Amino acid sequence: MSLLIETCIRNPKLSKYVHLLGYKKYIQEGNEGEIRRTTIYATTKQEFINKLNSIKFTKSLIFCKSNNAEVIRECIKTKNVSAIVLDSSNINIIRKKTILNMIRFNNKIIDVWLPFSSSYVISKVVIWGYKWFNNILFSSCASKFNEIWNPISKINFLVIHGADEELATYWIYISPMVLIRNASNNN
Repeated sequence: MSLLIETCIRNPKLSKYVHLLGYKKYIQEGNEGEIRRTTIYATTKQEFINKLNSIKFTKSLIFCKSNNAEVIRECIKTKNVSAIVLDSSNINIIRKKTILNMIRFNNKIIDVWLPFSSSYVISKVVIWGYKWFNNILFSSCASKFNEIWNPISKINFLVIHGADEELATYWIYISPMVLIRNASNNN
């Protein structure tokens, strides 16, 4: 039996609903929750380094989001960064195969924020998932109850966007566990 994990909840009051939808655990954005995540937003390499150095709680998974290719490259190379966040606002920074190769070489996980991603983003990431990297997270990033995606809806959504059922199921069930395992190995 696998451990089903929702990879982004922004409101701690949603924990009971996450469990009702079938998730065993969830990753809470911020300082609360059993498993925490901190998303670093940076526009320059120096800003990223400063924000990374300012993170005090080491039990937090670190995610990186930027519209700057230089910052993304730095995030990919940084061991403490667990995943790179992609959505409609920054998908275009991955224009070259060099960044895709860096992601694969450094074994980084891609985190796609579903509420902020167009069909184009989902389809593009699904295609990349077949060729460039194994582990992709598809996060609800919910602040309200109606924003939480249940696991079956996520799988169906990915199948509609070109994933086969087996790979979509892997991404929803297994990739979050790989994230947790990789993060615990880095600490």
